[in-house]
Amino acid sequence: MGPQILPFEKLDDVFFRKSQIVVGTRLVYSGRTDPGAIWEVVGIYTFDKQQGLDVMTSSVLTLDDEVHVRKVSGQSNRAAHPVGATIWMQFVYFSYSAIWRIAR
Repeated sequence: MGPQILPFEKLDDVFFRKSQIVVGTRLVYSGRTDPGAIWEVVGIYTFDKQQGLDVMTSSVLTLDDEVHVRKVSGQSNRAAHPVGATIWMQFVYFSYSAIWRIAR
């Protein structure tokens, strides 16, 4: 099931919204060390105030949610991460850093 899209919501592949990122979404890295590398969202965690801990979700709920991505392809010899590597970042970094784009 894809992201919930509100009638007035404008989708943007560069400065994307929370609703556009779900487990399975692929992102293209456009930074200088490995331009064109593809990363896939493999997990999303949000802080549950009632439980006092992070819980896994299938979509981004807050700007502070932690997004876990795995590198699925890349070409650069200067790449900091090999194919198969995983990293964690807050959603706010992905959505406001123009080096990450939703793959189409």
